[in-house]
Amino acid sequence: MSEEKSADSETIESSNCKDEKSIKAMYNELVRLYDLEMDAHETIKDKTNGIIAFNGAIISLVTLAFIQLIGKQPDISFYLYLFIIPFVCLFISLLLAILSYRVVELVVIDAKALLNEYYCKPEMEILSQLCANIADDVDENKAISGKRTMLFDYSFIALFIGLLAFVVIFLLLILSMNFDFAMNANFTS
Repeated sequence: MSEEKSADSETIESSNCKDEKSIKAMYNELVRLYDLEMDAHETIKDKTNGIIAFNGAIISLVTLAFIQLIGKQPDISFYLYLFIIPFVCLFISLLLAILSYRVVELVVIDAKALLNEYYCKPEMEILSQLCANIADDVDENKAISGKRTMLFDYSFIALFIGLLAFVVIFLLLILSMNFDFAMNANFTS
């Protein structure tokens, strides 16, 4: 990481750009990109928080439906085994969401080192170094956010599969219960 920063710093310093407006424009744009990446990181974290809460609620509902069905129809053992599918998918989704939500250290400029090295230096030299540091930090933070986004996406897919499996199994169970009820009604009449 420090080798990359020093290589970028040498490239910027060797360009000998003395145009203050271009350096300031570059600095402002890099700060904007840095802020966007930090906002994207927080957005992923907020969405992950929502998926964790939603997973918890759905797992509770699936468990409640499972318990209710056992109480009403004790002879539906085949369908009880099928309830494992949504549980597994929902727990995988929850696990992936928790992994996405965990605390990660983002890359930021070392303020103390910057102060020690660039105190009382010319403004353009400081801005040039800040540009190099911020550009590196944006790239590294984007990679970290990409990993979080991937975990979130997989969590969402597992949640969708779990919900779909639950709905299908629940509908099959209701249809089989109605079919059994209709068959019993035909035989008794």
